Amino acid sequence: MLVSVHSLILGVSSSFAFAGWWVGNIVSGQISPFLLSSPLGTAGTLLLHAAICALVFVFVLLLLPETKV
Repeated sequence: MLVSVHSLILGVSSSFAFAGWWVGNIVSGQISPFLLSSPLGTAGTLLLHAAICALVFVFVLLLLPETKV
């Protein structure tokens, strides 16, 4: 019974992770052309994406615990 519950939780959590990944990619892909044509330009757009990645890295590092399966 424990194995089937674990498999269910793993499947559902993986689905949410992939859905979030796709949503993030769609949002990034839709916003990037507008940012590239804005006063930020290419360098500003890439720096903005790098800053967002750095913030997400710190969030994951500090707030999500390491799990062992």
